[in-house]
Amino acid sequence: MLNMTYERIKCFPSVNDVDIDKVNDLAKSIKDNGYIGCPILVYGDALLTGSHRKAALGLLEDEGYEVSTLDVAEDVTEIVENAIAKFEEESGYIPDIDFSDIGWLFKDTWVEAYKDEIAEW
Repeated sequence: MLNMTYERIKCFPSVNDVDIDKVNDLAKSIKDNGYIGCPILVYGDALLTGSHRKAALGLLEDEGYEVSTLDVAEDVTEIVENAIAKFEEESGYIPDIDFSDIGWLFKDTWVEAYKDEIAEW
């Protein structure tokens, strides 16, 4: 399912500040187990989720690990735009999007399977 490599997302700005301890833990997990779990979600030309995972991959890259070709992200632009269009059709206006509360955007999509792993849900 993942279709975006770290190389494609590394220039995107982070969504929020990161906790360096969490970044270090994630980097160790990626070294030990490979990249598993929730994909980093990309909307347009920005990250929607994944600041810690992106930072951990950057740390690994700085340490000399080859991470640029790892499939780690998914472009969810179409899903988000469809959810906004559906909301507009039903309500008559385009909602202000609060990306700290994204669950409604992904209702009944494959992303919902990761809701317990996404803090912004």
